Amino acid sequence: MGGKKRTFGDRLSHAVFRWESAVTIALFILAFLLPLFLGWQWWHGAVLVILALAEALIVVSSLGDRGAKESAPAFDARTLRDPRLRQQVEKALEIRQRIEDVVQGSGDRALRDATAGLNEWIKGIVAVAQRLDEHASGAGRPNRAESELENTLAALGRVYIQLQLAQAGVSAADWRQHLPGDIAGQASALRTIGGA
Repeated sequence: MGGKKRTFGDRLSHAVFRWESAVTIALFILAFLLPLFLGWQWWHGAVLVILALAEALIVVSSLGDRGAKESAPAFDARTLRDPRLRQQVEKALEIRQRIEDVVQGSGDRALRDATAGLNEWIKGIVAVAQRLDEHASGAGRPNRAESELENTLAALGRVYIQLQLAQAGVSAADWRQHLPGDIAGQASALRTIGGA
């Protein structure tokens, strides 16, 4: 699910079908067809070159961003024996993907920097889940670790909701200042519990 590595074709497809790319391609087609109705003007060639360069930049930057995402921790939740833990890790990986999609779609470098610790947070979630899974067969499952896993999943969900609200222009901007520290704090707490 969330641990699958994307192929180059998948990344290229994403890059070409982004809304920014679609707008650029539509403008390119319009600029290409415009001379049929107005006759060729000197500036048509310049507009075509500029739009082609813009599209190339969009695709290259998207491929670069997606390439960075591939350094995200890959984990197959199916390796966990406990179905509840498996579901929690799958949910965390899904939320991570959604957060990365929102950040990617925003084009906001500050937001991308603010969520840079997200992969460490996910590694911590996986480490705690693995530790709990090892203790799943025994009766002495650590309650603190279970509680921390539940809390961190809720916090991860809140980050995603805040990003969606910010994207819709509903949320206050001051939460962005605290986001890197919140992410680092969650990752640190999980490292302590999970032994990661």
